[in-house]
Amino acid sequence: TLNPGSICPPATKGKLRIYNMRFCPFAHRTVLALAAKGVPVEFVNVNLKQKPDWLLTKNPGGKVPVLELDGNIVYESLICNEWLDESFPDQGLRLLPKDPTARAQAKMLVERMTRLQSAVYGWYGKKTEEAAKELQDSLDFIESLLKTDFYGGAAPAFADLAVWPYLERMEAVGIMSDGKVKIDGAKNPKLAAYVQRMMAHPVVKAAYRDGNTHVNFIKSMASGAPDYDVGIKAA
Repeated sequence: TLNPGSICPPATKGKLRIYNMRFCPFAHRTVLALAAKGVPVEFVNVNLKQKPDWLLTKNPGGKVPVLELDGNIVYESLICNEWLDESFPDQGLRLLPKDPTARAQAKMLVERMTRLQSAVYGWYGKKTEEAAKELQDSLDFIESLLKTDFYGGAAPAFADLAVWPYLERMEAVGIMSDGKVKIDGAKNPKLAAYVQRMMAHPVVKAAYRDGNTHVNFIKSMASGAPDYDVGIKAA
């Protein structure tokens, strides 16, 4: 992970690069999209608490993900994912439909599911009964939106990649709450089955971090000294 004072590695012509933070759920969306498209990519992981100065030349907001190809820059996770789908239309999974109305519906579905991201991080911060209820209500809500095997139809697509990072982090919520707050197959059978289908999919496997790894990062964040390299074994 690159920190303040580091030098941005020189880019390779014709090689796609992602500026990433390993535990950022927004960057996670685009890492999933890269796996879904099967596009070769170079990862540059950065410290988001103490940002390298050069990150602001890539994205003035200092956020990730950022994609770079031959000097062209794209940022914001959903924009990145749409750009990948349009730039590599014949590779991997199709993330968005070609039909304009169906495309709009997929994007509207993502907007409706943002309730879950707020609830997950609300619980992280408060860990109260009220926060747990809001999180369960959010799980009930996104389950109600699941009409087929995946939100994108027969295979994971745009909406699935947008919501999955928050569902993956539910494993960490379960650990931190001693199993009291979790995706319960009795309460949310459709959603629990969906999680298992996603966990078995190569796209999710390519970017998966287990609950304990997420917990260790969350604890490091709470301590004020985030460890962005949690889970990386020393060579």
